[in-house]
Amino acid sequence: MSTLKTDAIEAATGTNTDLSLDGKGSGVPDLGAGFKVGGSVGVPTASIQDDAITLAKMAGLTRGSVIYGDSSGNPAALAVGGANTVLQSDGTDASYGTVATAMIADDAVTLAKMAAGTDGNLITYDASGNPAHVATGTATHVLTSNGAGAAPTFQAAGGGGAWSVKASGTFSSATEVDITGISKTTKFFFNSTFSNAGAQMHILTSSDGGTSYDTGSTDYEFAIVGMLSSTTTQSFQVADYYSYFLCGLHAYGNQTVPGTDSLELTLYDPANTSNYTMIDFSVIGVRPTGDDSTVVRGGGMRKEAAKVDAVRVKFAGASGTFSGNYCVIELN
Repeated sequence: MSTLKTDAIEAATGTNTDLSLDGKGSGVPDLGAGFKVGGSVGVPTASIQDDAITLAKMAGLTRGSVIYGDSSGNPAALAVGGANTVLQSDGTDASYGTVATAMIADDAVTLAKMAAGTDGNLITYDASGNPAHVATGTATHVLTSNGAGAAPTFQAAGGGGAWSVKASGTFSSATEVDITGISKTTKFFFNSTFSNAGAQMHILTSSDGGTSYDTGSTDYEFAIVGMLSSTTTQSFQVADYYSYFLCGLHAYGNQTVPGTDSLELTLYDPANTSNYTMIDFSVIGVRPTGDDSTVVRGGGMRKEAAKVDAVRVKFAGASGTFSGNYCVIELN
């Protein structure tokens, strides 16, 4: 191998002719370390072709690292973040971190993105201020506050009002409505349809929790007055000794055709053993034939100074019928 020593090599055939350095066979030109291009050491950016640097030509990085520009504008490696962290920006540099509240856009979390819960549960906050759920209540329960520092719960109605529902349902002439566990002033509401004056509504009381009901011939006394809109005639009925308390539109003898009525009956202070338990009722009724309305008022007492802790509403009458729905409320 011969060596050519010179300070400069130029193409000999013109000012715009490329200078070629070619090896022979499998040999290639070998440039020494620290060579210059255009007077500067190394290959200038303009001399590197676009797409010439492949991934294989890049220096290796730690697994999971990403390339970013540092404060000097130079490429740098950002170390992989911890598990469940996300790549984020502080407006200047990139970093890994957890998702902060400020990073979630308003209204971005839809119902579909929330964790599933039990049907009927509600979301509240526990004593630590963390989201928690209110367990589903039973039928007729209402959402009730337990005060500051405690989650609300579903409870039976009545804690915050003057009256609470004690019972409700439907009835017919073939049924008896028994309301037990009575200890306070109680109201009964009946909305009914009746067939004729033969349908009667009797009220019976009990002092042994409904095991037996008072049906003696002198157990009750009452007075009733009724008025019909189509006439100035009034009807009165007085009973000093009776085996039941009589109430309803049947007390007004002119109700001989089908109709409807709404009854409100009040049982006062039933737990008082020093006085007779007082009962009164008010009815407004309509009979479609003749377009008449009827008002009936009545009141009376159970003629024994003993507690009343159960009431039976009984429907009687050989030819008349009742049917409808009822609700019973108790004073808190």
